[in-house]
Amino acid sequence: MIVALCVAAGPYVAFVAQYGSPVPNTPAQIALLADGARIAGWAELPRKSFPAYLAHFVGMFISDWMPTLAPRNAFHYAMLAVPIAALGCALAGFFVSLRRLSKQRETALDVLVICGMVTIVATFAIHIGYSYPRHVATGFLMEAYPRYYLPLAAIIPLAAVSLLAAIERPRIRAALTSFLIAGPILFRLLAAPFE
Repeated sequence: MIVALCVAAGPYVAFVAQYGSPVPNTPAQIALLADGARIAGWAELPRKSFPAYLAHFVGMFISDWMPTLAPRNAFHYAMLAVPIAALGCALAGFFVSLRRLSKQRETALDVLVICGMVTIVATFAIHIGYSYPRHVATGFLMEAYPRYYLPLAAIIPLAAVSLLAAIERPRIRAALTSFLIAGPILFRLLAAPFE
């Protein structure tokens, strides 16, 4: 695991050493952010404190999971409860896997879930650490791109499976299984204006 982590981190370490950032800030990119902030009216606004920016970032991350220029209504925002609930199940599954690991009863799934969730948290921390200084410099507020996490998205249902394995009551397990299967399908069908 440590070898895999070192190999995966290699390009980012090289970028930080060479450019001071995991993603180099090119002059064209900085100009793009400054222009975008100016056009959106953010450039003249006071910069957000870090806690306020973090709250804004998390809110945008959730609401822009499926970005669109189409108008949204209350129903579309209410539909975001489906992926939020799925993330809650994944988080609970992560803690179930941690508990199994602490009792030395972990399975290969538990190890995968723990490594994947730690990777998501680390990626999120790096993402915030990278985007906040850019907000302070330009006022730009659209850095919360969920697409960066798509390669890690498979951990979410796997973590939910870890939770399912810990539920002993058949009715609760069946209800949660039904939600985890039907929820994404309903979200996709009913949240069409998110496209």
